[in-house]
Amino acid sequence: MVDLNTQTPITPVPNTPVLSSPDQPINPNKEQVTNNQPPKKKIIIIGIMIIGVILLVIVGLITFYLQIWRPNRLNQTQGKFKPNDQIISGEVKTKMTDVKTMHMDANISLTRLWEAGDRQSNLNRTLKLNQNADLTDSKIPKSAGRFDSRSNSSLDNSESYISGENITIGETDYFKFTQFSSPAPFLDYILPSTSKDLSQIKDQWVEIDELMWHRLQKDGFWGPSDIPEGQTTTITILRDLFTKSLIKKELPEEKFGTKETKHYIVNLNRENAERLLREVYYIENPEDYKRNKKDEELEKEIGEFFNQLGEINGEIWIGKDDLLIYQAKIDAETTRKMAEGTKEKVSLIKFGLDLDFSQFGQKLFIGSPESSEKLEDVEAFSYWAFSNPSVRRDALRFDNLYEILEEMRSYKNEFGKFPQSEKMPTSIENLDPVPIDPGSGPCPGPYQWIPNTTSPQKFVIYACMENGKFYMIYEGGGQNMDNRPPGLNAK
Repeated sequence: MVDLNTQTPITPVPNTPVLSSPDQPINPNKEQVTNNQPPKKKIIIIGIMIIGVILLVIVGLITFYLQIWRPNRLNQTQGKFKPNDQIISGEVKTKMTDVKTMHMDANISLTRLWEAGDRQSNLNRTLKLNQNADLTDSKIPKSAGRFDSRSNSSLDNSESYISGENITIGETDYFKFTQFSSPAPFLDYILPSTSKDLSQIKDQWVEIDELMWHRLQKDGFWGPSDIPEGQTTTITILRDLFTKSLIKKELPEEKFGTKETKHYIVNLNRENAERLLREVYYIENPEDYKRNKKDEELEKEIGEFFNQLGEINGEIWIGKDDLLIYQAKIDAETTRKMAEGTKEKVSLIKFGLDLDFSQFGQKLFIGSPESSEKLEDVEAFSYWAFSNPSVRRDALRFDNLYEILEEMRSYKNEFGKFPQSEKMPTSIENLDPVPIDPGSGPCPGPYQWIPNTTSPQKFVIYACMENGKFYMIYEGGGQNMDNRPPGLNAK
């Protein structure tokens, strides 16, 4: 086994004199050798020096080749990377990104422990995912499979769980809840003050689209969610988790079926690890945490976790011939002393991840269920129902505009101005594509945009509502309008 923590320095080739003949003097002061030195001894000395020079040249050339010109590829070097080489910055990353269909099994765990005197309290959460993913169309990614989410706490000796099947197509999720505790995560925490007969929803496909998610996030959850909404986002984060990782140690090769793999301990890129932890917190509580927004308290907790951890290590198994990741594991734990004046003395966080990828590039068919019911149309959740489809479409227009407003403000914060265009942009920051009018109204297609090419500090976007009114968003917020906005100063 080669010690990858030992780096061979580049050996410079010394400047050596050219020997034109055995009789040429090699003394650096070019003094003539006296005749008192025996000829045989002189020849031996010259021979030894010539051999030494040749050996130095050979060693130098080999070192130069290995350190400078050797191709930095897994299949050509048989995994003999220097500890600081980025194994996934080139070919491995490209291979994983190019694979648009795959199967993924994931087991994610998060444990929090608090210690106060002789008393300990803990909260444990696990999420198991068994998913097929089709990421061919980045604007309409798809996934389908099963999930199992569980949590238990010593604070109240409670245990909750929810499991079933799920399908994600673009911004729409379908769930078939097959098992859940009482109270059930997500289901019982949607307006928990209202009684519900959850037998109506068990083993039935329900649809939760983007509008419903946004309504629930705004004022619907009063507790944990724990269901994998927008599953394709989670899959993408896990697929890309080990990009920019650094090799720390090479372990013995292993086989996955007939696939030969290289086995490494790696140092994860911190940005990728933080992104995964945010995703775990989002799945747990989408009311408080958003995917595209950083919560100040959460960022502080994540920062402290990684600062005390120092570095995040994991194990990966990479195919020798295709450079795809077949398995990965992470186990991380930090303990910190709490500030004086707080009840807790010690706080501990443990994070674990087991990943298996397979079926790369295989053809998949992922479609919506043959029959499903919108969540708000289920009697237990009728509070969220709309009086008619027209009212629902107007609510979606309103929701879309405020989603666009958030991205416009984010763009302004980053670039100091709003996007300038003659017509409605098709993408803005993280919003790609920008949503369009849901149709069946007076203004189908993209939402209405007033050109601002000469006024980068202003913008006006509006929707034609089916009640005959208009709703406008602009740099200052949003407002109802009886008539179409006449220009950028319509407020």
